[in-house]
Amino acid sequence: MNFCTHCGAPRADLVQPCSRCGVAPAAPTQPVSFEKASEVTLPASPGAAPPPPPPAPQPFAPPPVVPLPAAPPPVGPPGGRRRGRSVLLVLLAAVLAVVVGVGTALLLAGGDDDPAAGGGERASDGAADATPTGAGAEDPVTQTAGEASYTCWDGRPAEDVADCGKPRGAEGLVWVFPDADGPRCSATMGNRGAEADCRVRASSGGQVRVHYSEWSDWDAAHAEYSAQDVQGAVTRWRDFFRWYISPRRGDWEYKVALLYRDAPWSVTVYGHSAADRDEVLRQLATRPVGDLMGERKK
Repeated sequence: MNFCTHCGAPRADLVQPCSRCGVAPAAPTQPVSFEKASEVTLPASPGAAPPPPPPAPQPFAPPPVVPLPAAPPPVGPPGGRRRGRSVLLVLLAAVLAVVVGVGTALLLAGGDDDPAAGGGERASDGAADATPTGAGAEDPVTQTAGEASYTCWDGRPAEDVADCGKPRGAEGLVWVFPDADGPRCSATMGNRGAEADCRVRASSGGQVRVHYSEWSDWDAAHAEYSAQDVQGAVTRWRDFFRWYISPRRGDWEYKVALLYRDAPWSVTVYGHSAADRDEVLRQLATRPVGDLMGERKK
């Protein structure tokens, strides 16, 4: 079925005019291929020059190959480093020889002074610079370096405890037995030397007597206690020899005596009961035997 392109009426063919509007059919047109549309050339205007032909395509050229840089050649001929080290060693040896020579020359020049010409000047210089020697000389280093490391029993400072000497007298008694200077103590000077007699109370309320003594001879003190009515054998307790003794007379029923093993100092404790006596004995303040002459500063 065909239709009129002018009025749209149906028509039998595309050759005869339309029966309704009488318009002849349009001439058929050649269909244009889209594949060749880009090749259609527009007609040139009158008098225009024909277009130039398109340029020929350039041939494809591969990128140039850049060669890698070769390793640098070794610097210097073989064995150059060894020769450099040899030269350096020779230079060092030469410098050392020069230094030794100059030092030797200076020493020789300093030791060839004329005693007659320069003796007085060198003596004056030496008197100002040299450290004095002889009986009246004092070593400042020794004086400043020596510091007192100990406090002696009498309060003096000392570098060595052996410089303190042994304690003696009432002052020495208080040093050895610090409780001998208590408020309920009385100091005496008896046949033994310095003595102190004190009264203390045990925790039970019982009274206890403590007697401190300085002996002129350690052997005499040891013999004195050993000759009394000793109960049992002599024992060692702390820094002491210890004797349990039955009192000869008086109101005290229990007695114990202590004597330093290496020093002539003793203390005797009396009590009305063994418990009171032993309690006070354990609480006694005594100086360690190594600190009898003095103690190291803290």
